[in-house]
Amino acid sequence: MASLYFDLDRNSSVPLHRQLIAHLKNHMESGDLTKGGKLPSSRTLARDLNISRIVTLTAYEQLIAEGYLVTKAGAGTFVSDNIITSGIDPVKDYKGPDWFNPSGETMPLEDDNKNNARFDFSIGHPASELFPKKNWRRAWRKALDLSYSNARSDRAGEKTLRAEIAAFLHRTRNIKCHADNIIITSGAAETLRLLAKATASYSPMTFIENPGFKIAWHWFTGWGDLVAVNIDGNGLITRELPKKVEQPAMLFCTPSHQFPLGFRLSLKRRNDILKWASENDALILEDDYDSEFHYDTMPLPTLKSQDESGHVVYFSSFSKSISPNIKIGYLIAPEKIATVLKNIIAAEHAEPPQLMQMAMASFIADGSLEKHIAKSRRHYTKLNRIMRQKLNNLPQGVKISGLDSGIHAFLSFNKMPIKLIKKLEAGSFYLPHQISTGGWHGFALGYGHFKEDELGSALDELTAQIWKLYPEL
Repeated sequence: MASLYFDLDRNSSVPLHRQLIAHLKNHMESGDLTKGGKLPSSRTLARDLNISRIVTLTAYEQLIAEGYLVTKAGAGTFVSDNIITSGIDPVKDYKGPDWFNPSGETMPLEDDNKNNARFDFSIGHPASELFPKKNWRRAWRKALDLSYSNARSDRAGEKTLRAEIAAFLHRTRNIKCHADNIIITSGAAETLRLLAKATASYSPMTFIENPGFKIAWHWFTGWGDLVAVNIDGNGLITRELPKKVEQPAMLFCTPSHQFPLGFRLSLKRRNDILKWASENDALILEDDYDSEFHYDTMPLPTLKSQDESGHVVYFSSFSKSISPNIKIGYLIAPEKIATVLKNIIAAEHAEPPQLMQMAMASFIADGSLEKHIAKSRRHYTKLNRIMRQKLNNLPQGVKISGLDSGIHAFLSFNKMPIKLIKKLEAGSFYLPHQISTGGWHGFALGYGHFKEDELGSALDELTAQIWKLYPEL
Protein backbone atom coordinates (compact mmCIF):
# COMPACT_ATOMS: atom_id res chain seq x y z
CA MET A 1 0.00 0.00 0.00
CA ALA A 2 1.31 3.45 -0.93
CA SER A 3 2.17 5.87 1.86
CA LEU A 4 1.24 9.34 0.65
CA TYR A 5 2.32 12.82 1.63
CA PHE A 6 1.25 15.99 -0.19
CA ASP A 7 2.05 19.58 0.69
CA LEU A 8 -1.42 21.14 0.79
CA ASP A 9 -1.62 24.95 0.99
CA ARG A 10 -4.30 25.88 3.53
CA ASN A 11 -4.00 29.57 2.61
CA SER A 12 -4.68 28.99 -1.10
CA SER A 13 -7.92 30.04 -2.77
CA VAL A 14 -8.04 26.54 -4.30
CA PRO A 15 -10.11 24.22 -2.06
CA LEU A 16 -8.18 21.48 -0.29
CA HIS A 17 -10.06 18.68 -2.06
CA ARG A 18 -9.13 20.21 -5.45
CA GLN A 19 -5.47 20.42 -4.41
CA LEU A 20 -5.59 16.79 -3.28
CA ILE A 21 -7.20 15.68 -6.57
CA ALA A 22 -4.46 17.47 -8.55
CA HIS A 23 -1.69 15.87 -6.48
CA LEU A 24 -3.19 12.38 -6.83
CA LYS A 25 -3.69 12.76 -10.59
CA ASN A 26 -0.11 13.95 -11.02
CA HIS A 27 1.26 10.96 -9.10
CA MET A 28 -0.89 8.49 -11.03
CA GLU A 29 -0.09 9.93 -14.46
CA SER A 30 3.64 10.03 -13.71
CA GLY A 31 3.59 6.42 -12.53
CA ASP A 32 4.56 7.21 -8.94
CA LEU A 33 1.27 5.57 -7.97
CA THR A 34 1.34 2.38 -10.00
CA LYS A 35 -1.59 0.86 -11.85
CA GLY A 36 -3.49 -1.50 -9.58
CA GLY A 37 -1.75 -0.10 -6.51
CA LYS A 38 -3.76 0.18 -3.31
CA LEU A 39 -4.33 3.60 -1.74
CA PRO A 40 -4.73 4.34 1.96
CA SER A 41 -8.30 4.51 3.20
CA SER A 42 -9.88 7.95 3.26
CA ARG A 43 -9.66 7.92 7.06
CA THR A 44 -5.94 7.00 7.07
CA LEU A 45 -5.07 9.58 4.41
CA ALA A 46 -6.98 12.29 6.30
CA ARG A 47 -5.05 11.46 9.45
CA ASP A 48 -1.69 11.42 7.66
CA LEU A 49 -2.33 14.79 5.99
CA ASN A 50 -4.00 16.30 9.09
CA ILE A 51 -7.12 17.26 7.16
CA SER A 52 -10.81 16.51 7.45
CA ARG A 53 -11.99 13.13 6.22
CA ILE A 54 -14.63 14.98 4.17
CA VAL A 55 -11.77 16.35 2.04
CA THR A 56 -10.33 12.90 1.28
CA LEU A 57 -13.76 11.35 0.68
CA THR A 58 -14.67 14.12 -1.77
CA ALA A 59 -11.36 13.73 -3.63
CA TYR A 60 -11.68 9.93 -3.85
CA GLU A 61 -15.29 10.12 -5.08
CA GLN A 62 -14.34 12.60 -7.82
CA LEU A 63 -11.40 10.46 -8.98
CA ILE A 64 -13.61 7.35 -9.02
CA ALA A 65 -16.12 9.23 -11.15
CA GLU A 66 -13.36 10.25 -13.58
CA GLY A 67 -12.03 6.69 -13.83
CA TYR A 68 -8.73 7.27 -12.04
CA LEU A 69 -9.64 5.11 -9.04
CA VAL A 70 -11.71 1.97 -8.56
CA THR A 71 -13.15 0.43 -5.42
CA LYS A 72 -13.26 -3.26 -4.62
CA ALA A 73 -15.77 -4.43 -2.05
CA GLY A 74 -14.06 -5.33 1.19
CA ALA A 75 -10.59 -4.64 -0.27
CA GLY A 76 -10.34 -0.86 -0.57
CA THR A 77 -9.51 1.78 -3.18
CA PHE A 78 -7.07 1.13 -6.02
CA VAL A 79 -5.47 2.99 -8.92
CA SER A 80 -7.25 2.10 -12.17
CA ASP A 81 -5.44 -0.13 -14.66
CA ASN A 82 -6.64 2.12 -17.50
CA ILE A 83 -4.68 5.25 -16.64
CA ILE A 84 -2.39 6.58 -19.37
CA THR A 85 0.96 7.37 -17.76
CA SER A 86 3.71 9.62 -19.06
CA GLY A 87 6.23 6.78 -19.10
CA ILE A 88 8.90 9.13 -17.78
CA ASP A 89 11.20 7.74 -15.14
CA PRO A 90 13.30 10.66 -13.83
CA VAL A 91 15.82 8.32 -12.25
CA LYS A 92 16.25 6.11 -15.31
CA ASP A 93 16.10 8.91 -17.89
CA TYR A 94 18.74 11.02 -16.16
CA LYS A 95 22.07 9.39 -16.99
CA GLY A 96 24.18 11.59 -14.73
CA PRO A 97 25.88 15.00 -14.89
CA ASP A 98 27.65 16.03 -18.10
CA TRP A 99 31.01 16.18 -16.32
CA PHE A 100 30.77 12.50 -15.28
CA ASN A 101 32.12 10.61 -18.28
CA PRO A 102 33.73 7.31 -17.16
CA SER A 103 36.47 6.05 -19.43
CA GLY A 104 36.48 2.37 -18.51
CA GLU A 105 38.33 2.62 -15.21
CA THR A 106 35.63 0.65 -13.41
CA MET A 107 35.38 -3.13 -13.49
CA PRO A 108 33.16 -4.27 -16.41
CA LEU A 109 29.91 -6.02 -15.63
CA GLU A 110 28.98 -9.34 -17.18
CA ASP A 111 27.49 -9.19 -20.65
CA ASP A 112 23.69 -9.12 -20.79
CA ASN A 113 23.91 -11.85 -23.47
CA LYS A 114 24.41 -14.28 -20.60
CA ASN A 115 20.65 -14.36 -20.02
CA ASN A 116 20.02 -15.54 -23.59
CA ALA A 117 22.59 -18.34 -23.58
CA ARG A 118 21.70 -22.03 -23.48
CA PHE A 119 25.15 -22.95 -22.24
CA ASP A 120 26.63 -20.55 -19.70
CA PHE A 121 30.29 -21.36 -19.01
CA SER A 122 30.83 -18.60 -16.44
CA ILE A 123 33.38 -19.29 -13.72
CA GLY A 124 32.56 -19.19 -10.03
CA HIS A 125 29.03 -20.57 -9.98
CA PRO A 126 28.60 -23.61 -7.73
CA ALA A 127 25.53 -25.80 -8.17
CA SER A 128 22.49 -23.95 -6.81
CA GLU A 129 20.59 -27.18 -6.19
CA LEU A 130 23.25 -28.25 -3.69
CA PHE A 131 22.70 -25.25 -1.43
CA PRO A 132 22.11 -26.70 2.08
CA LYS A 133 18.81 -24.94 2.79
CA LYS A 134 17.80 -27.04 5.79
CA ASN A 135 21.11 -26.76 7.65
CA TRP A 136 21.58 -23.12 6.69
CA ARG A 137 18.09 -22.31 8.01
CA ARG A 138 18.94 -24.11 11.24
CA ALA A 139 22.18 -22.12 11.56
CA TRP A 140 20.22 -18.87 11.20
CA ARG A 141 17.76 -19.95 13.88
CA LYS A 142 20.64 -20.69 16.23
CA ALA A 143 22.16 -17.30 15.48
CA LEU A 144 18.87 -15.55 16.23
CA ASP A 145 18.54 -17.43 19.51
CA LEU A 146 21.91 -16.14 20.72
CA SER A 147 22.33 -12.99 22.75
CA TYR A 148 22.37 -10.14 20.23
CA SER A 149 23.62 -6.58 20.52
CA ASN A 150 23.28 -3.65 18.14
CA ALA A 151 26.76 -2.53 19.16
CA ARG A 152 29.33 -2.96 16.39
CA SER A 153 31.12 -6.27 16.44
CA ASP A 154 34.87 -6.74 16.76
CA ARG A 155 36.79 -5.12 13.88
CA ALA A 156 38.29 -8.51 13.08
CA GLY A 157 34.86 -10.17 12.97
CA GLU A 158 32.81 -12.32 15.33
CA LYS A 159 35.20 -14.23 17.57
CA THR A 160 33.08 -17.41 17.50
CA LEU A 161 33.33 -17.45 13.70
CA ARG A 162 37.06 -16.76 13.76
CA ALA A 163 37.56 -19.62 16.21
CA GLU A 164 35.54 -22.02 14.03
CA ILE A 165 37.46 -21.00 10.90
CA ALA A 166 40.78 -21.47 12.70
CA ALA A 167 39.79 -25.02 13.69
CA PHE A 168 38.44 -25.71 10.18
CA LEU A 169 41.70 -24.57 8.56
CA HIS A 170 43.71 -26.75 10.92
CA ARG A 171 41.59 -29.81 10.07
CA THR A 172 41.36 -29.31 6.33
CA ARG A 173 44.41 -27.25 5.26
CA ASN A 174 46.91 -28.02 8.04
CA ILE A 175 47.19 -24.32 8.87
CA LYS A 176 47.97 -23.77 12.53
CA CYS A 177 46.39 -20.53 13.71
CA HIS A 178 44.13 -19.07 16.38
CA ALA A 179 41.02 -16.91 16.31
CA ASP A 180 43.13 -13.83 17.00
CA ASN A 181 45.10 -14.44 13.78
CA ILE A 182 42.00 -14.30 11.57
CA ILE A 183 40.14 -11.34 10.06
CA ILE A 184 36.67 -11.74 8.56
CA THR A 185 36.03 -10.00 5.22
CA SER A 186 33.27 -9.89 2.60
CA GLY A 187 35.11 -12.26 0.25
CA ALA A 188 38.28 -12.67 -1.81
CA ALA A 189 37.68 -9.62 -4.02
CA GLU A 190 37.16 -7.43 -0.95
CA THR A 191 40.28 -8.90 0.66
CA LEU A 192 42.32 -7.86 -2.38
CA ARG A 193 40.90 -4.34 -2.21
CA LEU A 194 41.77 -4.10 1.49
CA LEU A 195 45.31 -5.36 0.91
CA ALA A 196 45.83 -2.97 -2.01
CA LYS A 197 44.64 -0.05 0.11
CA ALA A 198 46.69 -1.07 3.15
CA THR A 199 49.93 -1.28 1.15
CA ALA A 200 49.35 1.54 -1.38
CA SER A 201 51.36 4.20 0.46
CA TYR A 202 54.49 2.02 0.18
CA SER A 203 54.19 1.77 -3.65
CA PRO A 204 55.12 -1.93 -3.68
CA MET A 205 56.28 -3.84 -6.72
CA THR A 206 53.47 -6.37 -7.09
CA PHE A 207 54.16 -9.55 -9.04
CA ILE A 208 50.99 -11.10 -10.44
CA GLU A 209 50.10 -14.17 -12.49
CA ASN A 210 49.71 -13.72 -16.25
CA PRO A 211 47.06 -14.64 -17.22
CA GLY A 212 45.49 -14.05 -13.85
CA PHE A 213 42.63 -12.82 -11.72
CA LYS A 214 41.28 -9.62 -13.32
CA ILE A 215 40.13 -8.20 -9.99
CA ALA A 216 43.66 -8.47 -8.60
CA TRP A 217 45.01 -6.68 -11.66
CA HIS A 218 42.32 -4.03 -11.19
CA TRP A 219 43.08 -3.28 -7.54
CA PHE A 220 46.86 -3.28 -7.76
CA THR A 221 47.13 -1.32 -11.03
CA GLY A 222 48.32 2.21 -10.33
CA TRP A 223 49.32 1.49 -6.73
CA GLY A 224 52.98 0.74 -7.28
CA ASP A 225 54.63 -1.22 -10.07
CA LEU A 226 52.74 -4.20 -11.48
CA VAL A 227 54.87 -7.02 -12.94
CA ALA A 228 53.35 -9.92 -14.90
CA VAL A 229 54.74 -13.40 -14.22
CA ASN A 230 53.89 -16.05 -16.80
CA ILE A 231 52.31 -19.45 -16.19
CA ASP A 232 53.13 -22.94 -17.46
CA GLY A 233 51.89 -26.42 -16.60
CA ASN A 234 53.49 -26.24 -13.15
CA GLY A 235 51.94 -22.90 -12.27
CA LEU A 236 53.70 -19.58 -11.81
CA ILE A 237 57.16 -19.62 -13.41
CA THR A 238 59.33 -18.74 -10.43
CA ARG A 239 62.51 -18.23 -12.45
CA GLU A 240 60.91 -15.05 -13.83
CA LEU A 241 60.98 -13.50 -10.35
CA PRO A 242 64.01 -11.23 -9.89
CA LYS A 243 66.49 -12.69 -7.44
CA LYS A 244 66.76 -9.39 -5.61
CA VAL A 245 64.05 -6.73 -5.29
CA GLU A 246 65.20 -3.32 -4.07
CA GLN A 247 61.76 -1.96 -3.08
CA PRO A 248 58.75 -3.26 -1.11
CA ALA A 249 57.44 -6.32 -2.93
CA MET A 250 54.36 -8.54 -3.03
CA LEU A 251 53.42 -11.63 -5.03
CA PHE A 252 49.80 -12.56 -5.69
CA CYS A 253 49.15 -16.18 -6.65
CA THR A 254 46.45 -18.88 -6.78
CA PRO A 255 48.50 -22.05 -6.12
CA SER A 256 45.65 -24.53 -5.54
CA HIS A 257 43.93 -24.00 -8.91
CA GLN A 258 45.47 -21.22 -10.95
CA PHE A 259 42.96 -18.72 -12.24
CA PRO A 260 42.06 -19.10 -15.07
CA LEU A 261 44.31 -21.88 -16.49
CA GLY A 262 43.63 -24.33 -13.66
CA PHE A 263 47.19 -25.61 -13.04
CA ARG A 264 48.42 -26.47 -9.56
CA LEU A 265 51.63 -24.86 -8.37
CA SER A 266 54.28 -27.58 -8.06
CA LEU A 267 55.91 -28.35 -4.71
CA LYS A 268 59.30 -27.17 -5.94
CA ARG A 269 57.91 -23.83 -7.01
CA ARG A 270 56.05 -23.45 -3.73
CA ASN A 271 59.37 -23.81 -1.96
CA ASP A 272 60.99 -21.39 -4.42
CA ILE A 273 58.34 -18.76 -3.67
CA LEU A 274 58.69 -19.13 0.10
CA LYS A 275 62.48 -18.84 -0.17
CA TRP A 276 62.21 -15.79 -2.46
CA ALA A 277 59.78 -14.04 -0.10
CA SER A 278 61.99 -14.65 2.91
CA GLU A 279 65.12 -13.38 1.15
CA ASN A 280 63.37 -10.22 -0.13
CA ASP A 281 61.13 -9.58 2.90
CA ALA A 282 58.24 -9.77 0.43
CA LEU A 283 54.61 -10.58 1.07
CA ILE A 284 52.98 -13.57 -0.61
CA LEU A 285 49.25 -13.06 -1.14
CA GLU A 286 47.95 -16.63 -1.29
CA ASP A 287 44.41 -16.91 -2.62
CA ASP A 288 43.43 -20.50 -1.79
CA TYR A 289 41.04 -20.48 -4.73
CA ASP A 290 39.12 -23.69 -5.53
CA SER A 291 41.00 -25.72 -2.91
CA GLU A 292 37.91 -27.59 -1.68
CA PHE A 293 37.48 -29.84 -4.70
CA HIS A 294 40.13 -32.18 -6.12
CA TYR A 295 39.80 -35.32 -8.27
CA ASP A 296 42.03 -38.39 -8.43
CA THR A 297 44.87 -36.37 -6.87
CA MET A 298 45.95 -35.51 -3.36
CA PRO A 299 45.68 -31.82 -2.41
CA LEU A 300 49.02 -30.05 -2.17
CA PRO A 301 49.95 -28.16 1.02
CA THR A 302 49.14 -24.47 1.18
CA LEU A 303 51.97 -21.98 1.15
CA LYS A 304 50.74 -20.80 4.54
CA SER A 305 51.09 -24.25 6.10
CA GLN A 306 54.76 -24.30 4.96
CA ASP A 307 55.43 -20.67 5.89
CA GLU A 308 58.12 -20.63 8.58
CA SER A 309 59.08 -16.97 8.13
CA GLY A 310 55.55 -15.52 8.33
CA HIS A 311 55.55 -13.79 4.93
CA VAL A 312 52.33 -15.38 3.62
CA VAL A 313 49.00 -13.54 3.74
CA TYR A 314 46.51 -16.37 3.33
CA PHE A 315 42.90 -15.80 2.32
CA SER A 316 39.86 -17.64 1.06
CA SER A 317 36.06 -17.54 1.19
CA PHE A 318 32.92 -19.67 1.14
CA SER A 319 31.89 -18.62 -2.38
CA LYS A 320 32.63 -22.00 -3.99
CA SER A 321 32.03 -24.30 -1.04
CA ILE A 322 28.56 -22.85 -0.29
CA SER A 323 27.50 -19.87 -2.42
CA PRO A 324 28.95 -16.62 -3.80
CA ASN A 325 25.96 -14.89 -2.19
CA ILE A 326 27.18 -15.69 1.33
CA LYS A 327 29.75 -12.88 1.06
CA ILE A 328 32.03 -14.06 3.86
CA GLY A 329 35.77 -14.44 3.47
CA TYR A 330 38.70 -14.65 5.85
CA LEU A 331 42.40 -13.91 5.93
CA ILE A 332 45.51 -14.46 8.02
CA ALA A 333 48.09 -11.67 7.91
CA PRO A 334 51.22 -10.59 9.81
CA GLU A 335 50.40 -8.47 12.87
CA LYS A 336 51.36 -5.05 11.49
CA ILE A 337 49.34 -5.56 8.33
CA ALA A 338 46.42 -7.07 10.24
CA THR A 339 46.20 -3.96 12.42
CA VAL A 340 45.95 -1.67 9.38
CA LEU A 341 43.39 -3.95 7.72
CA LYS A 342 41.19 -3.92 10.82
CA ASN A 343 41.38 -0.13 10.97
CA ILE A 344 40.29 0.14 7.33
CA ILE A 345 37.40 -2.27 7.91
CA ALA A 346 36.26 -0.28 10.96
CA ALA A 347 36.55 3.08 9.19
CA GLU A 348 34.63 1.88 6.12
CA HIS A 349 32.08 -0.28 7.99
CA ALA A 350 33.22 -3.01 5.61
CA GLU A 351 32.59 -6.04 7.82
CA PRO A 352 29.92 -8.61 6.82
CA PRO A 353 26.62 -8.47 8.76
CA GLN A 354 26.99 -9.71 12.32
CA LEU A 355 24.05 -12.12 12.11
CA MET A 356 25.48 -13.64 8.93
CA GLN A 357 28.76 -14.23 10.75
CA MET A 358 26.98 -15.81 13.72
CA ALA A 359 25.00 -18.10 11.40
CA MET A 360 28.19 -19.15 9.61
CA ALA A 361 29.83 -19.94 12.95
CA SER A 362 26.92 -22.26 13.81
CA PHE A 363 27.03 -23.82 10.34
CA ILE A 364 30.70 -24.75 10.79
CA ALA A 365 30.39 -25.75 14.44
CA ASP A 366 27.77 -28.46 13.94
CA GLY A 367 29.67 -30.04 11.04
CA SER A 368 27.31 -28.81 8.30
CA LEU A 369 30.05 -27.13 6.28
CA GLU A 370 32.26 -30.20 5.96
CA LYS A 371 29.26 -32.44 5.23
CA HIS A 372 28.19 -30.05 2.51
CA ILE A 373 31.69 -29.92 1.00
CA ALA A 374 31.82 -33.74 0.94
CA LYS A 375 28.42 -33.89 -0.78
CA SER A 376 29.46 -31.22 -3.27
CA ARG A 377 32.72 -33.04 -4.01
CA ARG A 378 30.80 -36.19 -4.94
CA HIS A 379 28.55 -34.16 -7.25
CA TYR A 380 31.41 -32.29 -8.92
CA THR A 381 33.35 -35.52 -9.37
CA LYS A 382 30.54 -36.71 -11.67
CA LEU A 383 30.69 -33.48 -13.67
CA ASN A 384 34.47 -33.67 -13.79
CA ARG A 385 34.28 -37.17 -15.27
CA ILE A 386 31.95 -35.90 -17.99
CA MET A 387 34.45 -33.14 -18.77
CA ARG A 388 37.26 -35.69 -19.05
CA GLN A 389 35.23 -38.08 -21.21
CA LYS A 390 33.86 -35.49 -23.60
CA LEU A 391 37.13 -33.57 -23.99
CA ASN A 392 39.35 -36.63 -24.21
CA ASN A 393 39.61 -36.65 -28.00
CA LEU A 394 40.63 -33.18 -29.15
CA PRO A 395 42.58 -32.22 -32.28
CA GLN A 396 46.31 -31.65 -32.08
CA GLY A 397 47.04 -28.21 -30.67
CA VAL A 398 43.84 -28.06 -28.61
CA LYS A 399 44.40 -28.87 -24.93
CA ILE A 400 42.33 -28.96 -21.77
CA SER A 401 43.85 -28.02 -18.40
CA GLY A 402 42.61 -27.60 -14.85
CA LEU A 403 40.69 -30.84 -14.40
CA ASP A 404 42.67 -32.01 -11.37
CA SER A 405 40.77 -29.67 -9.06
CA GLY A 406 38.19 -26.91 -8.86
CA ILE A 407 35.03 -26.44 -10.90
CA HIS A 408 36.39 -24.86 -14.06
CA ALA A 409 38.86 -25.90 -16.76
CA PHE A 410 40.65 -24.08 -19.58
CA LEU A 411 40.60 -24.93 -23.27
CA SER A 412 43.76 -23.67 -24.98
CA PHE A 413 44.70 -23.30 -28.65
CA ASN A 414 47.83 -22.43 -30.63
CA LYS A 415 46.25 -19.08 -31.49
CA MET A 416 43.12 -17.25 -30.42
CA PRO A 417 40.17 -19.25 -31.88
CA ILE A 418 38.18 -16.19 -32.92
CA LYS A 419 36.11 -17.97 -35.57
CA LEU A 420 35.23 -20.79 -33.16
CA ILE A 421 34.20 -18.36 -30.42
CA LYS A 422 31.95 -16.44 -32.82
CA LYS A 423 30.32 -19.68 -33.94
CA LEU A 424 29.75 -20.82 -30.36
CA GLU A 425 28.40 -17.49 -29.17
CA ALA A 426 26.05 -17.36 -32.16
CA GLY A 427 24.87 -20.82 -31.10
CA SER A 428 23.92 -19.68 -27.59
CA PHE A 429 27.19 -20.33 -25.79
CA TYR A 430 28.25 -17.81 -23.15
CA LEU A 431 32.06 -17.68 -22.84
CA PRO A 432 32.93 -14.63 -20.72
CA HIS A 433 36.45 -15.69 -19.75
CA GLN A 434 38.45 -15.44 -22.98
CA ILE A 435 42.22 -15.15 -22.69
CA SER A 436 44.98 -14.18 -25.09
CA THR A 437 48.02 -13.23 -23.04
CA GLY A 438 51.18 -14.71 -21.59
CA GLY A 439 51.43 -17.17 -24.47
CA TRP A 440 47.97 -18.61 -23.74
CA HIS A 441 44.98 -18.43 -26.09
CA GLY A 442 41.53 -19.81 -25.38
CA PHE A 443 38.66 -19.69 -22.93
CA ALA A 444 37.65 -21.02 -19.55
CA LEU A 445 34.83 -23.49 -19.02
CA GLY A 446 33.04 -23.13 -15.69
CA TYR A 447 31.03 -26.32 -15.22
CA GLY A 448 29.99 -26.58 -11.57
CA HIS A 449 26.49 -25.19 -12.13
CA PHE A 450 25.54 -27.54 -14.99
CA LYS A 451 23.18 -30.49 -14.79
CA GLU A 452 24.88 -33.69 -15.99
CA ASP A 453 22.84 -34.03 -19.19
CA GLU A 454 23.17 -30.32 -19.98
CA LEU A 455 26.94 -30.45 -19.59
CA GLY A 456 27.17 -33.48 -21.86
CA SER A 457 25.09 -31.75 -24.55
CA ALA A 458 27.12 -28.55 -24.30
CA LEU A 459 30.43 -30.39 -24.65
CA ASP A 460 29.15 -32.49 -27.55
CA GLU A 461 28.25 -29.30 -29.39
CA LEU A 462 31.55 -27.67 -28.43
CA THR A 463 33.71 -30.56 -29.67
CA ALA A 464 31.66 -30.86 -32.85
CA GLN A 465 32.37 -27.22 -33.67
CA ILE A 466 36.07 -27.66 -32.86
CA TRP A 467 36.42 -30.60 -35.24
CA LYS A 468 34.35 -28.81 -37.87
CA LEU A 469 36.75 -25.85 -37.90
CA TYR A 470 39.94 -27.92 -37.56
CA PRO A 471 42.65 -27.42 -38.93
CA GLU A 472 41.86 -23.68 -39.09
CA LEU A 473 42.25 -23.48 -35.31
